[in-house]
Amino acid sequence: MLPQITHSSVKKRLSPTFGAPGFTLIELLVVIAIIAVLIALLLPAVQQARESARRSQCKSQLKQMGLAMHNYHDVYRKFPIGTRGRTLSLGTNWRTSILPYIEETAAFNQLNFISGSFTTTSSGVHAFLATYRVAIYNCPSNPQSRDIYGNPGTSNSAHSQAIDYVAVAGAYPDPVGRTADFCSERTNQQSYICNNGMFAPNEVFSMRDCTDGSSNTLLLGEQSGSVGGIDYRSGYYTAWSGFTRSERAPLLTSAMDTYGSGITTIRDGNRINMQTAPAGGNAVYRGNTVLNSYHTGGTHILLGDGSVRFLSENVNFDTYKSLSVRDDGQVVGEF
Repeated sequence: MLPQITHSSVKKRLSPTFGAPGFTLIELLVVIAIIAVLIALLLPAVQQARESARRSQCKSQLKQMGLAMHNYHDVYRKFPIGTRGRTLSLGTNWRTSILPYIEETAAFNQLNFISGSFTTTSSGVHAFLATYRVAIYNCPSNPQSRDIYGNPGTSNSAHSQAIDYVAVAGAYPDPVGRTADFCSERTNQQSYICNNGMFAPNEVFSMRDCTDGSSNTLLLGEQSGSVGGIDYRSGYYTAWSGFTRSERAPLLTSAMDTYGSGITTIRDGNRINMQTAPAGGNAVYRGNTVLNSYHTGGTHILLGDGSVRFLSENVNFDTYKSLSVRDDGQVVGEF
């Protein structure tokens, strides 16, 4: 005999069981705590993955600039000028020279290197530079790069974006004692400008001048980080400007208004990623801005052979200086 199915029995089977025990308050708090711990463990991993991607992009950008440098060298048999000066007004630097080789030909064609002034005003032939941005000139890890423009309103700042990469003019003191031949002191600015590297004021060098070997000589370095919270990027005076006078190093005197935007001289005491300026009047801006970054443990560098390395902030300083000089003849240690 088949069991009789009634309305009450169907309702009993289909309805949830009422009166069953649920989560206690303690159990609920434990579950919330576990979820919070999992999120706390996950977020650093996500941030680390994002920084790894940004770091890879920064390295890729330097490689693009390295390729542009070599393409420029193939055409002119020289690397670009480090920074150029004009008699009465600011010239410009290597950053404009390689524009055609980083797909910025349209911007390059608007520049006038003969009569156009790269002064701080945002008017005239170079007015467009006041708001012009080259994407690969900014490191994605630098939070300050969101504010991409310099300060065009003051007499000492060149217009346009602040740039996170700088050319290396050499090292002070010279590793083998040739300081008087290659470096000049800016006594009133507490800095030195040298031309024993690959990029110098009003001079150009070729691969044959790099007698230490292209894989042992710095071309560019990352300068995206701040020093003690102060942004000293781009040779202190932002992106495009060069010298305000045309004299070449090492014949610069302290009376000349020479800042050398776009280049830096590696100076004793100015270690990578430093956050406190050394004692003794050693400026960490203008001629001796520091190679630093927002990457943990070091900064990216571009070598003469076009390779990009991550240089530790704990690198031996003598090695660091030797890398910055093109022809000191020193054996470079591990870096």
